[in-house]
Amino acid sequence: MPRRLRDRPVRIEGGLGAETAVKSKPRLMPDPQEAGPSRRTDAASKKSAPAPRRSVSESRTPQRPVSEYERMRAPRSHSEHRVAPGVRVLQEIRQLQNTTGLLVPKLPFARVIREVLQQYAPNRDLRISMDALMALQESAETYMVQLFEDAYRCTLHRERVTLGPKDLGLALYLRQRFY
Repeated sequence: MPRRLRDRPVRIEGGLGAETAVKSKPRLMPDPQEAGPSRRTDAASKKSAPAPRRSVSESRTPQRPVSEYERMRAPRSHSEHRVAPGVRVLQEIRQLQNTTGLLVPKLPFARVIREVLQQYAPNRDLRISMDALMALQESAETYMVQLFEDAYRCTLHRERVTLGPKDLGLALYLRQRFY
């Protein structure tokens, strides 16, 4: 039997006689008398029982990065709720439809506008006021949202779900023709 350190309670009598304290003292081998009736000494006890499976968080080996495939295949706990594909996208769309704020960040949009201004007037240092920039951004976002709505209607007419370049081209063509 291998030698292991084990805590063994030891009683120490106090100065008053009635008080006793329990303290741990390391011991190398267990006493055979302490084994009790639950301990088996037959051949079955010598066979090693399979170790209980540890979860990933309990393992003592260094953690390796878990791939996306392994994370998807791992059993889920009851607290995790699997959402059907596309539900989060629809939630985000509803949230964005209820907001009135701008969709494109202001600073990148301002950079694009300044770049376009440089193309039309390369020798001049043109400036644009903040109100004019905001008006441009509002109108550009409104135009793009309406264009994507029309293009998605074309997608649904083709009995598809994914918006493609053909749908955008058709929406632009119909806008030029009928507006």
